[in-house]
Amino acid sequence: MRARARETYHRNIYYRTLGSRRIVHCRLTSHLRAIFTWTTLLVPAKSFSMPRVAAAVITAIFLFPLLPAACAGGSNHRPTRALPPYSGRAAELFDDAIEARAVGYELDNAAPPPMNDNILRERAQVGDAVVRARVTTITSKDEDKGRTWQIGFHTIEKLGGSGPLDSDFTVQVQPGGPGAGIMRALGPQMMGITFVAFVREFARSGASDDSELHFHLSADNRAAAAAVRSAFSVDKVR
Repeated sequence: MRARARETYHRNIYYRTLGSRRIVHCRLTSHLRAIFTWTTLLVPAKSFSMPRVAAAVITAIFLFPLLPAACAGGSNHRPTRALPPYSGRAAELFDDAIEARAVGYELDNAAPPPMNDNILRERAQVGDAVVRARVTTITSKDEDKGRTWQIGFHTIEKLGGSGPLDSDFTVQVQPGGPGAGIMRALGPQMMGITFVAFVREFARSGASDDSELHFHLSADNRAAAAAVRSAFSVDKVR
C-alpha cells in the first residue's frame, strides 16, 4: 500500500533542470494547476527534496481562495459606487434571458426590427454597457434549488455605455430564470457563440457591500448593433 502511494506521488510530481535551477511541476487538479502556472516553484538542484514540493502544494491550496475576484469574471465584487436594487423595471429589462433567435431558434411571434424595438433602446440607455461578446466558458453547479449555470464572456466590441465592465466577465443563470430552458437544451453547445449582451450591475440582495451582474442576450447581427449605436446617439442628443 505504501509502495503504491509513493509510486503515485512520484508519478504526479516531476521536475526538469533549467541551468542551475530545478523547476518542479505538479500534476494537480485544474484549479491548482492554474496556480502553479503563475507560481512555478524554483529550488536549487542540489537542495531538491520532496518536503519542499509538499509545502508548495499546501501553500497553493491555502492561497487558492485568495485569488483575485477578477478570476471570476467580475460578476461578484465590492462595489465602488451606489448601486440600485435588482427590482422593478430594471429587473424586467435585465431579466437574465437569452433570446431564442440568438441561438438559432425561429419563433412564430414576430418581433419588431431592432431599429424599431423600444425595449432594446431603453435597455441600451439604462444599462452599464452593451457589448458584442463571445462565450468562452460554461460551467454548471447542482444545488438544492436546482442547477445554476455560469457563462463566461470575452468582449469583442463595446457598442456603448459608460458603466464599468471588465473585458472578460461572467454572468449566472438561475434554475428558474428565463435563460434556464436554453441552457438545459444547449449548454456546452453555446461555446463560441457571440451575442449582443446588455449588462448592468446591481446591489446583491442581502449584501450591501457586494454586487452582481444581470443581463439580456440578443442575436449578434448588424441590425442589432446599429440599433444599439442609434440608441446611444439619441441619448447623447438629449
